[in-house]
Amino acid sequence: MIKEYGTEILVRFVLRVIPGIVFVVSGAAKMWDIYGFSNVVRGYGILPESLVVPVSIIIPFAEFVLGTMLLMNFYSRAASLSLFVMVIVFTGLSAMKYFSGNTSNSGCFGKLIDRNINPNLLVENAALVVALLLT
Repeated sequence: MIKEYGTEILVRFVLRVIPGIVFVVSGAAKMWDIYGFSNVVRGYGILPESLVVPVSIIIPFAEFVLGTMLLMNFYSRAASLSLFVMVIVFTGLSAMKYFSGNTSNSGCFGKLIDRNINPNLLVENAALVVALLLT
């Protein structure tokens, strides 16, 4: 029984830390090049021009802070829920872009990793959603 409990703690720890690292790195990479990320946000074509720059600043900051909260286990349920909602929205937008034939840069990791939208990205996002749900 004790061994099973220890395994559960380890699994929950990993499911909290991996998304935490992903979002800290993702947020930091986007903050490094706000201008480039704002071009990616603009490319999704869903926001009025007046909101592109503010959203391009808010998203990376939120990812970085919420990822840090997961890593520090500080209000991790609230952070996990917030990131869950963000990933669902990002995945939906990426899927719409992909199925319309646009496989341009997803903007997931800014200029750090140039990720085009493809089925692998959608599957990885689904795994991230599961991890956030189980956190």
